[in-house]
Amino acid sequence: MVDVAYSKGLSKKTLTSLCYDLKSFCKWMRLKRISTLHPEDLKPPAGARNSVKTILQPSDVLKLFNIDTTLLRGRTVADEYVNDYRFQVVTGLRPGEIIGLRWCYIHESRCDVRRNIYKEETHGKNENAVRSFALTDTAKAVLNAQREFTGDFESVFCIKSESTYRHRWALYCSSNGINPCTPYELRHTFVSM
Repeated sequence: MVDVAYSKGLSKKTLTSLCYDLKSFCKWMRLKRISTLHPEDLKPPAGARNSVKTILQPSDVLKLFNIDTTLLRGRTVADEYVNDYRFQVVTGLRPGEIIGLRWCYIHESRCDVRRNIYKEETHGKNENAVRSFALTDTAKAVLNAQREFTGDFESVFCIKSESTYRHRWALYCSSNGINPCTPYELRHTFVSM
């Protein structure tokens, strides 16, 4: 199965996940006495490549910070999530962290990352996920614009779901001639900048 996925050109990360799932499934089958298969040495082929990351180009970043509108249901309207996209580009937060962000975690010059997409206090994806970082002047300006837009709701960006966020970002990109990337890849844009 891994060889078939490899022949289709899937990324090393996807192949690694597939190997992990297969090993876990075989372990479950051994516990249920369905099989005696031990594929613990299963790993992605040596030639597996990491996936290519798509990032916003400088012209796309300029559009993002200068265009506040999107085409929604055939009409040009103010994009209610434009500050979300901007904040993600200037801070490198993950989409789930953007969705879980609360005003109580925003301080004068600092942002604490403490919640996930499910609105739960979290220890994070890994040991680096629960953190604080200094807010740049640009990040502060984006937050000020967001507060003017939504007021003092508990949630900073009031995003309904990750799928809504992903759909609205794709719509914003197509409406404004921005080369498409995923919301998670906005994090890679931050790292590249």
